[in-house]
Amino acid sequence: MVALSFAASFGSHMVLQQAPARASLWGFAPASATAVAIELAADAASTPIAVNNFTAQASLARFNATALVWSVLLPAVAAQKRPDGSAVQYSVTARMGSEAHATLLDVLFGEVWLCSGQSNMAFLVENSFGGADLVQDANNHPEIRLFTTRKLTAQRPLQELGESTNRGDWVDGVELPWSVASNVSISMNAPRAGGANDDNWLYMSAVCYLFGRALQAARKTPIGLISTNWGGTAIQDWMPPAALDDCRHEPLPGQLCCCPPPGCAIPPSCPPPPALAEGAGSGSSLAEEGARILAEGVAASRVATHLYNAMVSPLRNVTLAGVVWYQGESNGGAPVPYACQLPALVKRWREGWGGWRRHDHGFAFGVVQLAGDVDEKAPIALPIFRWLGQTQGFGSLPNTKMPNTFLASAFDLGDAASPFGSVHSRHKKEVGERLALAARRWAYREPSITAGPILQSAVADAGRRRVVLTFREVGPSGLVLSRMNTSRAHNMTNWDGTTPFEVCADGAGAACGAMSTSFDGAWSLAPRTSLGADGKSIVLSGFADGGSGRGRGGRAEFPPAAVRFAWRAYPCEVLGCGVYTVVGGVPLPPAPFHSAVEARSLNGFPAHPTWSTSAARVATASPVASSSISSLASAASPFSSASVCQPTPAVGGDEAARCERSEAPLLTVRAQQILTAALNRLALIKPCLDAEAKPRVFDGPFAARVETILARGVVTAETVCQNKGTMAFIVPCRASLL
Repeated sequence: MVALSFAASFGSHMVLQQAPARASLWGFAPASATAVAIELAADAASTPIAVNNFTAQASLARFNATALVWSVLLPAVAAQKRPDGSAVQYSVTARMGSEAHATLLDVLFGEVWLCSGQSNMAFLVENSFGGADLVQDANNHPEIRLFTTRKLTAQRPLQELGESTNRGDWVDGVELPWSVASNVSISMNAPRAGGANDDNWLYMSAVCYLFGRALQAARKTPIGLISTNWGGTAIQDWMPPAALDDCRHEPLPGQLCCCPPPGCAIPPSCPPPPALAEGAGSGSSLAEEGARILAEGVAASRVATHLYNAMVSPLRNVTLAGVVWYQGESNGGAPVPYACQLPALVKRWREGWGGWRRHDHGFAFGVVQLAGDVDEKAPIALPIFRWLGQTQGFGSLPNTKMPNTFLASAFDLGDAASPFGSVHSRHKKEVGERLALAARRWAYREPSITAGPILQSAVADAGRRRVVLTFREVGPSGLVLSRMNTSRAHNMTNWDGTTPFEVCADGAGAACGAMSTSFDGAWSLAPRTSLGADGKSIVLSGFADGGSGRGRGGRAEFPPAAVRFAWRAYPCEVLGCGVYTVVGGVPLPPAPFHSAVEARSLNGFPAHPTWSTSAARVATASPVASSSISSLASAASPFSSASVCQPTPAVGGDEAARCERSEAPLLTVRAQQILTAALNRLALIKPCLDAEAKPRVFDGPFAARVETILARGVVTAETVCQNKGTMAFIVPCRASLL
């Protein structure tokens, strides 16, 4: 007979999500049960703190022939302190009649975070730099509570951990039950004997714990950490079936049109993916890899949902503050599909999660941008993945494709000597601290915190022959330039450690694109790098006269068409990438970025006359033939799928009122470039539009309207917000987002 019990994801010593969210509880009861009561009570030692105790009748639903599932949503309970400063403890009891009951003790209310991913998330505390001290220090953090799932797979989404897995029998789905942080609970002492489904790193995740430790120190509230990870896994393993379906119809590299839903034919005017442009790479290029994966469809990857089924689905009724995700090494060769897969995973996890307030974008979601890897064969492949795959081509989180998210970069935390391989950097303390700062900035909206500089604009100042890179989110101390520290033992191609900035010669075409993997001389290191007087900008100067792409002595010429930052798989040794802002002693670099350089009249000088065409070339440049304007809906589809009116708490008032949807008109640099390129190349878009669905797209009034917009020069946020109807043609599959 089934006994009255809590689900495996609940236990004594756990943390429940505090107000304003309402924590959910659930468990099992025998099929004969007619009522289950849930009692929440503060520990007697907590008095005289005023805490409202709670009793409620749980809802009952059939689980199988012998068991029911009971569930209840608690009222919003704020974390509270005893007179001695420690957290108020609660007991939670489930009762069935006057005798049968199950009780959880030492339950705290606070912030609950789930940590998931592959081996860098599984990486243990004791294996990190300073690991022995970190393990012993865990004894000083009793209000951090830890939980780790067992590594299991399942053919279908499960309701309970360990339920009827692929082996057909119920098993224990918990590796580490809820435990108070200590040197024992954090360090895998006396671990359970591993089975066929276990790898060597069981608990506790260093990134997860060190994130929680930094967050608890700043927020002064209990932190509950749920670790569910598996080394060597791909994102498809963690995606619900619906998320896989979301990405099934993404455009292939080189296609303008999105693939129609099943039963609809691709318009014959839509060209197949063209061949790679000359010099853009070999048959193993990122674009071809992305095309291959997408062309295979969902059939193969549906099998890979087994980790979502067994290790995530059973946790959906645990109310969360958010998720931290460290994964991507297994998908690094396919940034195009990943740019769809990551947002789809976030969206579908949020939709399927219980106990969350649905008036916003769902729980917060943090992403760790992949660390440096000297074993990466192509020096350019990993930065493309960081930028396109992990930030959807925006270069930062949150963005309009992934709202309520945050980013912690690890590209400058290289560890070439790591005994676990350079892909497994031991600098996990820095990752955890950066994640905590990013969560405080974007998830908790702490106004005094920054999570790292974000590129705002890249402008060529013709009068002074320089390029000015302006950043936001630089913090009160502003930007800091420091000497680069690069590896001499690992060839990163044309990377001498003088500057992390490269510029691309005007007229280089596809070689200037973000997806280009070639080193054909188009890109060169910025001649001179200096800090702007405002502390918010970096100035690139010392350019040679323009004309042939390179000047005397190999110096880059002015004006460059594009600029990129830290664009190598292993751009520097630890903390040696040259540009930082510092918050609370934590150095924070900009994330790697790629941007066209815009010409603008600065200090009264005219803009460079060729910018509109050179920017269009950069915006459409990719490893596919340039005539396909593939950047609008293929290799660069993440740009075009983003709403151009990006919400941000930093902009509002009159500026926000300009937009019809009352969103702040913050148009990203890349969005400007793509929209401008689209308007300049209408003739290439026409063949791929459904004339019946949009019969007025190319009529006379429309053409006149486009000319009016083009006459204004660079497409601005205000222009877009005022002309959304006109611009909706740019990406037919995404018209509703413009």
